[in-house]
Amino acid sequence: MDVDHALAEVGSFGYYQKKLLFLFITPVTIFNAIQICQLVLTGAQPDFSCQLSKFDIRPGYCGTETHRCPKYVYNNNFTSIATEWDLVCGSAYLIGLATTYTMAGILLGAPFAGWAADRFGRLRIFAPMMALTVIFTLLSPFTRSYYQFVSVRFVIGFLIGGESLVSFVLTTEFLGAKYRAFASIVLSASFAIGLMIYALVGYFIRDWRTLSLVVTLPGILFLLYYRLLLESPAWLNEQLTIVPSSKITTNHNLFDLFRYKSLRKITLVQCYIWCVNGCVYYGLTMSAGGLGRNIYISLCLSGLVEIPSYFIASYLLSRLGRRLTLNSFMLLGGAACAVMLFLPKDHENVEVGFALLGKMSISASFAVIYVQAAELYPTVIR
Repeated sequence: MDVDHALAEVGSFGYYQKKLLFLFITPVTIFNAIQICQLVLTGAQPDFSCQLSKFDIRPGYCGTETHRCPKYVYNNNFTSIATEWDLVCGSAYLIGLATTYTMAGILLGAPFAGWAADRFGRLRIFAPMMALTVIFTLLSPFTRSYYQFVSVRFVIGFLIGGESLVSFVLTTEFLGAKYRAFASIVLSASFAIGLMIYALVGYFIRDWRTLSLVVTLPGILFLLYYRLLLESPAWLNEQLTIVPSSKITTNHNLFDLFRYKSLRKITLVQCYIWCVNGCVYYGLTMSAGGLGRNIYISLCLSGLVEIPSYFIASYLLSRLGRRLTLNSFMLLGGAACAVMLFLPKDHENVEVGFALLGKMSISASFAVIYVQAAELYPTVIR
């Protein structure tokens, strides 16, 4: 009897599965959303002036190539890494670079954790990476230089990229097949809720170090997870599968994704889809502060608009299937983003509308690909 049939017999969505999804993994997803998108507020670009002398203060002035501004004065009622380390004018690109470091960490962390979770078990990888995520996010507000900050952000990205992927796999492998799409919607909605919570907390806490610390402290509770969670039944079952030679089947690795023609085709398509969705989703999310006049409202709306998209995706998944639903949302999201390129600069409200439409569409497609990917691959290389 395989795991899906066993789950159907004992319960596809019983007490432990509900506790795992809602009490354990949903808070982790909310926490991860806040940590990944922290730079939307902690890296916010301020209005500034250049103080050339006591009586000569020039708004927005960066100086010249030969005479740089001797002192910047910031006019906003918040602090950020930009105000902390004068990341304006010629140094403004360093804020975007900090985001790049975070995303590079995620890019490397996800495949590493996927390989490790297949080899050593879901829980044995998820729990330590979650604990390290909490430790490094607590270090972030205490960094004393830009290069310390981006180094910590890279490690945070690596850890979150790994533990978020493994937590999703761990959750779906405990659920019956008909509840996996529901779990994907719940966790995707949790990410959106995390954005809204971050916007709300950020509105009341305007100091970037204090904000970073406050949104990280609840993560200390995650240190208890190793003793509270169980290992994936699908992974355990795979380790106990006996072949005729009486040897346990453990000789699976990343190259299996490309060894067979059918899996190779699936993998190449999935890589492209995940890359496109990730770039568009995080691009729209991280630039939410630049839409509209209020950074906190813009970030909150960016999260809020995702919620209805998941309900729509859930409805269409059961009626149109995975492929048609995914293609439709990706086309709509791409069209909305393309329209933004040709809008006049003075049509701010229209631009915000199309940005939110794009965010809603790409959020829905992101939820779908989690379900699709989990269903396309066998347990040993999932």
